[in-house]
Amino acid sequence: GQVLKVNSGATAPEWGAASSGATFVGCQLYLTTNQTISNSTQTNIGWDAEHEDSGGFHNNATNNSRITIPSGKDGKYLINVLIKWNLNTSGRRNLFLQKNGSTMTTADWLWNPSTVEGYVMTTVSFISSAVATDYFEVRVNQNSGGNLDVLADGAFVNCIYLGA
Repeated sequence: GQVLKVNSGATAPEWGAASSGATFVGCQLYLTTNQTISNSTQTNIGWDAEHEDSGGFHNNATNNSRITIPSGKDGKYLINVLIKWNLNTSGRRNLFLQKNGSTMTTADWLWNPSTVEGYVMTTVSFISSAVATDYFEVRVNQNSGGNLDVLADGAFVNCIYLGA
């Protein structure tokens, strides 16, 4: 029932009781309304709501497309993204996970997606190192020939602190 910790002088390991309270650090963001994506235009998703934000990673009003790493949380992060597109059987859908404005990874695009359940989903998961003030964004693109919505009832991103 004990865990190995560093003593109060930070000089040696010792066994002790596990810390109480919440241990989750990170955020999960979502949309409350559909976001329209113009044809052939890369667009950041503006996350306007939070299921969780333990540590101050996100602001719904200022730079709401960004997940910004707070001070004292340098380390590894797991980022998961799911984008749910309105039905359209033309063109492709792209999802880009970016760090500080540069693409880290891209989801597979879908050519002429089928009409399964009336929507199409693109998803990506990625582990990245980050330091305070680094930020992650989700960027999308589609070329259906017209505007296409990212649907609020399924799109989300989460960023989970894995440790230093």
